[in-house]
Amino acid sequence: MTPPKKHLILQAEHPSFDISKFAFLMQYPSAFVDAMLFVLVVEGALKSNGGQTNHHNDKGGLTRFGLSQKYNNEIDVTQLTLESAVAHYYKKYYLTPRINLLPHYIQPAVFGAYVNAGVDESIKFLQISCGAAADGVIGPQTISHAKGRKPSTLLADFLSRRGADYSLTAASDCSQSGYLRGWLRRTYLQLQYSIAICEEQEAVHG
Repeated sequence: MTPPKKHLILQAEHPSFDISKFAFLMQYPSAFVDAMLFVLVVEGALKSNGGQTNHHNDKGGLTRFGLSQKYNNEIDVTQLTLESAVAHYYKKYYLTPRINLLPHYIQPAVFGAYVNAGVDESIKFLQISCGAAADGVIGPQTISHAKGRKPSTLLADFLSRRGADYSLTAASDCSQSGYLRGWLRRTYLQLQYSIAICEEQEAVHG
């Protein structure tokens, strides 16, 4: 049986990717699973050491499974297992900002932006893109406006804002310029991945 297109995109990034190895994810909503898999695979958290890094130019500092110690001081990231890291992502980065209330197809893109850029930028980018008041809080207006936009248009608007923000960050801070190509590449992959999710949702719901 041919894997879903979204999984083929992940497999192209990480040839050993196999969804059957992530049975523990099935306890979570399917939209979160889609969002989490993209972060895990494309952010490199499937490396043997959990992707633990501590690069001097990385403003996040010590990071494991994509979680920065600097921005998650309520936990010890060095002690994280894959399962506990996912549980932390689910509570802090998915449920708390109410990303779970958005249309399925846009959740992975907003989740990825929130993980990398923080709530203010990610949610405001979404709100500006869908025509809602840019207050940084997902509420009824944001949800309604997001549901009212054509998926391909909202994805293009949202992810182009994210790419532009990456470019501005690199231009304003030379220590970050070396990361720009990787940031933009992940943004393009996010677009492909989200479009694959749209196609899957359309096939299921007609």
